[in-house]
Amino acid sequence: MSSTPYSLAMLLCAGAAITASAACVQEIPRSPRPMGAMPSAVTSAEPEWLPLAPRAGQRIEADAREAQLDEPRRLTEGLDVSELAWSPDARRLGFVARRPGAPRASVELVDLADGRRSSVSRPEEEASSLCFLDEERVAFVASSGAKRFVVSSKLDGTERSTLELADEPVALSPTSGPDALWLSVKRGEQHAIARGTRQGGALRVVVPASAGGAPSASSARAAIAFIGGDGSLRVASEEGRAERVLPRESHGRASHPAFDARGGYLYFASDRDALGGEIYRVDLDAEVWPPRAERLTFRQGSVAAPSPDDRWLAFASRRSGPTVDLHLARLRETARSGVTR
Repeated sequence: MSSTPYSLAMLLCAGAAITASAACVQEIPRSPRPMGAMPSAVTSAEPEWLPLAPRAGQRIEADAREAQLDEPRRLTEGLDVSELAWSPDARRLGFVARRPGAPRASVELVDLADGRRSSVSRPEEEASSLCFLDEERVAFVASSGAKRFVVSSKLDGTERSTLELADEPVALSPTSGPDALWLSVKRGEQHAIARGTRQGGALRVVVPASAGGAPSASSARAAIAFIGGDGSLRVASEEGRAERVLPRESHGRASHPAFDARGGYLYFASDRDALGGEIYRVDLDAEVWPPRAERLTFRQGSVAAPSPDDRWLAFASRRSGPTVDLHLARLRETARSGVTR
């Protein structure tokens, strides 16, 4: 009979220990969850956590005619944006912009998670085009006086270096990367498309004659897109062979070609339907050539760039006011790129 109180006491002690243990477990702080979800496609060698949705800028009213664009946002106000480039992890947008009345254009960055903006170029430099070399560095064409040169810089503008190139740079491809630097160069009175490296040095000319604007390169398709000397949009192999032409008669006077991540779509600006220009894309795998141009914007667009995961389209437009500001919208359908909604 004396064992009963003893057993009861043991049970009470065990219960108290379990309760205390549970309380201790509850007090252990949990590690924070990532600020996003892993996308189905990434462009960096190591997967990155991307924001669930950009929070930079301000939501604006959608245009019902723009069937492929959703959740439009204005990211800048009071700037004239002329060039765009995405960081490989899709966390940032780089752009060249000039404030009305300002003497020079500068290279700016915007963080899409919180909207923070920073300047990379120096006040005395006139910037004209840019690309991300990786998640930590950018390159851009700048001029000081009559000389044009390519600057490599960290995102905060430090650890700068000037790339010594064999030819005068005109415009960098926004889809250049760590393995190849694609750019338009000037040789005498002629513009050409050339390929180099981020270390500078000799360039290999692959297209001897072009209009001088920035080309677009697609490693996935092993192709380049550029504006020919006659103003037509052209697609060729990385060696400059097998050119295919999108004629001005059907596609207008084009500018700013940009491949999507998988090389299935080619985006570009054109005056085909509006004097101020609009954004279009063509399906490069269409059975009929030249492929039909699909109009994406209806309220003016001058330059566009799809994100590295093919889910977002950054573009410059005058739709929100008198200046050509930076905008962002979700792409509703990019079937050829393998992205589903």
